[in-house]
Amino acid sequence: MFLRDPYQLASYSVPEAELYYFVSDDLNELNVGQEVLICGNITEATNYYDATTVDVYAPVVNPIPFDISAKAEQIPSDLLVEYENHGCGGGYVCPDYKVTIEASGAITYEGYNESTLVAGVQHAQVSQDKLRQLVSILQRSQFFSIQELPERIEGDPAGSILLRVKMGGQSKTVVSPWRGGPWPANVVLIQGKIEEISGLELWVNLIR
Repeated sequence: MFLRDPYQLASYSVPEAELYYFVSDDLNELNVGQEVLICGNITEATNYYDATTVDVYAPVVNPIPFDISAKAEQIPSDLLVEYENHGCGGGYVCPDYKVTIEASGAITYEGYNESTLVAGVQHAQVSQDKLRQLVSILQRSQFFSIQELPERIEGDPAGSILLRVKMGGQSKTVVSPWRGGPWPANVVLIQGKIEEISGLELWVNLIR
């Protein structure tokens, strides 16, 4: 979970809060990009270089309703999101797949190797509310202004992640190369939202 604003363009970080031994049912109420209030007893706070680690005993996660403005977002008729994950580099074998999300809510999944839970083409449908959440995150994260990442895959694609978005007459592609991280938090946030609303866990083992 991010402790700083993940919508900032220059926010490079990995998740800064890890929760253990909390009520598992809380997970069913969470959406990627949603703010939460964490309650519990702080047992220890440690400064480590430029970061602070805080231990919270038996935390309770209270979801704050997803950004109300997301419900008012209009879904652009030309919305098209393509998310390609080209497995792992360095000779490792990891899931290689592509997910496409259309303005109609149509989801197309393509699994390219045996490391995916499901190979081949699968189809699904996402609700308009979830699409509005995705549009809201793309806008708030200023996706079309991202400059830190390359816009094409150079050489061997193994290990790289490609994210292409068409929306409101704009089009942009960003690539997260193999071992080039950490990635901007806003890009990681968008990737996580795509994984969530596409139901990707039905076809790919997302445990990292």
